[in-house]
Amino acid sequence: MSQKNFKEHLVSICMPAFNAEKYIAESIESVLNQSYANFELIVVDDGSNDQTLSIIKYYEKKDSRIKAHSMGSNVGLANVRNYITSVAQGKYIALLDSDDLCSKSRLVEQIKLLEAGECDVCASEYFTLDMSNGKKRHRHRYENDADLKALMTIYNPICNSTAVMPGDIMKQFSYRENLRGGPEDYDLWVRLAMAGYRFKTIQLPLVTYRLHPGQISKQKEALMNQLFDEIRLKYVQFLNLEFIPYRMPFAERLNRARAFMKGLNSRIGGVSASVNREIYARFQFRGNGLLTPLIRIERWLAAILLT
Repeated sequence: MSQKNFKEHLVSICMPAFNAEKYIAESIESVLNQSYANFELIVVDDGSNDQTLSIIKYYEKKDSRIKAHSMGSNVGLANVRNYITSVAQGKYIALLDSDDLCSKSRLVEQIKLLEAGECDVCASEYFTLDMSNGKKRHRHRYENDADLKALMTIYNPICNSTAVMPGDIMKQFSYRENLRGGPEDYDLWVRLAMAGYRFKTIQLPLVTYRLHPGQISKQKEALMNQLFDEIRLKYVQFLNLEFIPYRMPFAERLNRARAFMKGLNSRIGGVSASVNREIYARFQFRGNGLLTPLIRIERWLAAILLT
């Protein structure tokens, strides 16, 4: 299916911004360079104290597809994203942070899959760009719905800036605003998974995600981990599983880990051996020295037997 084979429905691109003067122009330019032309870019300043709002307004005058808004004061990322969703006019909503970059073909590739009915939430692989040393790295991600939903029991398998979904889904679910700057995106994916929506990752890096030194303080990281575990527990309980995966001795793994993995695979059909291996690894201790080859063999045997 090529770009010419489907109608270019309006896509609303959601870009919250806070003190983003250093990178936001480049992010906006990456959207303007899209080969998919029918979009509105809604950029909302969240009470910045730098030149972010001025840059957004400059681009609004330059291109009528850009809509500049200001919250007036700092209300937080989830609130801004929900505000953008409320004013978005597009059939689809694409997410992009104000320091990240889209590849030229991003919207074409993702809308193509959504229009074909292959998924409800379309993500992609991405590059990370480490701003401390300039190193760029391709982040590979699992593709199918079963693998992504299974991986949600151990981590967030979807980069927020790569996601595109129908606007009516986004308007119905939205981001939870009481997570205190925590894992709002992971919480959204879990709620969508629990509601039965289908996920898919395009195996192409369509976004560049910037990594900044000291991006998260230790105090905030501890809070995020706590909130993440609360959401994760809710998800595994939804799957009728008893606990979150944790490191345990071999004898305990034979019973508890095996029961967890068996239950997971009975509730989510089609999980790949690679993903089963990755999840099973969360039950094993690392740094076992001479036992490491045996640990790896155990991991693969468990994955093969479960798949």
